[in-house]
Amino acid sequence: MDLAIPASLEAFPRHRDKTEAACRAAFDNPDVVGMAVAGSFADGNADLLSDVDLRLYVPPEAIERTVGWIPALAARCGRVVALFTGEHVGNPTLTIALYDDLVHVDFDVLSSAGVGEHNQGLPVFVLWERDGISGELPGSYQVDVAEDLRWLEARVWTWSWYIQTKVMRGELYEALDGLQYIRDQVLFRLIAFERGARPAGGRRVDAVLGDRSSAFATTLPAGLDADAVLDALKAEVVLYVELTDRLFRRYDVTPNLEARAVAGRALELGLSWRPSTGFDGP
Repeated sequence: MDLAIPASLEAFPRHRDKTEAACRAAFDNPDVVGMAVAGSFADGNADLLSDVDLRLYVPPEAIERTVGWIPALAARCGRVVALFTGEHVGNPTLTIALYDDLVHVDFDVLSSAGVGEHNQGLPVFVLWERDGISGELPGSYQVDVAEDLRWLEARVWTWSWYIQTKVMRGELYEALDGLQYIRDQVLFRLIAFERGARPAGGRRVDAVLGDRSSAFATTLPAGLDADAVLDALKAEVVLYVELTDRLFRRYDVTPNLEARAVAGRALELGLSWRPSTGFDGP
């Protein structure tokens, strides 16, 4: 069986050795029809601290037994000091291994019936194959940016008020979780849309913030007190409005002006907010 190793792996012997060992061990497993490496070693951005994203393609009926075999496969690649499956990231067919030299390898067992669909156009390097998986790669990626923007606009003002209520109750750690969620799932996503790139949370986003770096720094509270956390929330809202105003025009999306006004007034009042008196309904 021919084995191809990308140049990016050749530069890092610890990572390369584990990749080669995994491939050679999988040659003997008839369920595995091919293997590939994804992530930074496929797109050429790997460094000494990168993990190895290995994919094992098997027929659908072989997924469960192959996942059960992964610990034995991982052990053939070096001394494993920690190993667990990926339920915490919603992927129980993923096995994560940490080795004694601190190389981190992800063993992802995937159906050979949906190679391109899973990959969604991301860079991937086929290490070896006995069935023609390479013909289905890299697959395609489609996203409806306008629909994503509408989805965010429908939710973000409620999220803003929710975080504010946590601050007002003194639940600052819960509020910090909310701030991180907005930064990761909303603001970094908008930065990607602005650049025409695929959203990937905070991964490598530091390098593309440019003149917004200082503004994003203000979304991190200066201290663990209510005023500092509220200031960070206000900074996130300012960034959100700045980014969406431009994107909404580009993709013809209508902002929820009423929600913006209501949540914005509450945030301006901050810790002083109190419900209005009287009943405004019919």
